[in-house]
Amino acid sequence: MSATRVPLKKRKHLQRLLDDAHTDQFDFVVTYSRDRLARDAYEHQVIRDEMHELGIPIVLASTRSLYDSGDLVIELMQDGLSQYEVEQTRVRTRDTMASRIEQGEWVGRKPPYGYKFKDGEISQVADEIIFVREIFNRYLKGEGFYRIANSLGGKWKKEKVKAIVTNPFYAGYLTAFKGRRGSHSSISDRSEWVESKKLDIIPAVITKEEWERCWNLFDQRRKGLIPPRLYNSNFLLKGLVACKDCRHEFQTLNQMTRSSTGKRYGDRYYACHCRKFQANAFEDNIIQALLDEVNRRSLVPGGTNEILNEVRDSLKNDINMMKRDIKALQKQIEETKQRMDEADVEMRNLYRDRGKKEKMLFVLQHYRLEKRADCNKWERQIEQLNTKLQFVEQIEVNNLEWDRLYADVLKGDRQALRRFLVFLIEMIVVDEDGKVEEFRARVDLR
Repeated sequence: MSATRVPLKKRKHLQRLLDDAHTDQFDFVVTYSRDRLARDAYEHQVIRDEMHELGIPIVLASTRSLYDSGDLVIELMQDGLSQYEVEQTRVRTRDTMASRIEQGEWVGRKPPYGYKFKDGEISQVADEIIFVREIFNRYLKGEGFYRIANSLGGKWKKEKVKAIVTNPFYAGYLTAFKGRRGSHSSISDRSEWVESKKLDIIPAVITKEEWERCWNLFDQRRKGLIPPRLYNSNFLLKGLVACKDCRHEFQTLNQMTRSSTGKRYGDRYYACHCRKFQANAFEDNIIQALLDEVNRRSLVPGGTNEILNEVRDSLKNDINMMKRDIKALQKQIEETKQRMDEADVEMRNLYRDRGKKEKMLFVLQHYRLEKRADCNKWERQIEQLNTKLQFVEQIEVNNLEWDRLYADVLKGDRQALRRFLVFLIEMIVVDEDGKVEEFRARVDLR
């Protein structure tokens, strides 16, 4: 087991050797070189001290010398050199791999699900590639890994779906160093990847633009900036409906339970400060009223295209507003950092006469800390806005296919219905009977 990747206490065979040493199972140990035992100076010394105490010498076959020479300085130098050589080998191996991948050279690894490598060629596996296309289509519609895996049935797991969605191989690109070391399913930051140019030898399933939309959606969900269940909520109107009287958004309550025999009890509800509605009837009434309005507009010549264009225009307005907010925050940060620089100059001057100006010095230090905290807060806001901006530009605007979405809604697809509502509605205001008082939509429905 590797002395580089696995800590000393987790190397079972080495621990067994040390345990046997304590029970006098052998008189000496022979190993090829010191890096077979450990590649960290601290671990080397732990092994060396323990074996020295037991009186068991370790012989290095490659140099015909003793592992424990008795000269601490020399041993530390040799241990450090051993670790350095290992790191250099790892770097050279990584650089060679990176160079081959960047040049688009196939390095002989097993192709991912949906492909096979035979007689020097990469080709698609017909029955598997059908599932791959369905996975990408569903993910672009807003479904999550777990839901997709469940819908495919069989032995499909969310980890396998994730491995497909996050792999640019399906768009015709090779990658290296995509996974985190020590983990089978975690994905490293994309800045650490090495990606090839487009390869004609890979028959792509989707375009690079489509794959980038999938990746951005995954990345925003992973960072917690786009709620994973934005389009996948058990409550179709979650975050979209408010009370006319108290003006508060309705909260969702899932009070359903299941007995040991599998029988269901309880129900789902929407509740505000004033009242509470049973979810199914509440959703049915509101959604039917909304569909009536949309159908009315769709029947007008060009109505469907007008709705789509108005939704896109609304999203583009959101994009422009986010860009203005980002610009304003960046200016705010720039001005604040300038004031911080001025405070630094004044603090340096005050240090020369610290005894007389100690109170002012304290005030300036506190002021500077406050401004640094403000800058950090604004920088986080900019990061969140940039993430949302990227999501809206690449996922919402570019991937809005109204006719297909609306057709799925009419078929009763709850996932499509939720996406339809999120695209179209900003807020729905209802009265005391749960009837629609006002639609606040991205388009004029009246």
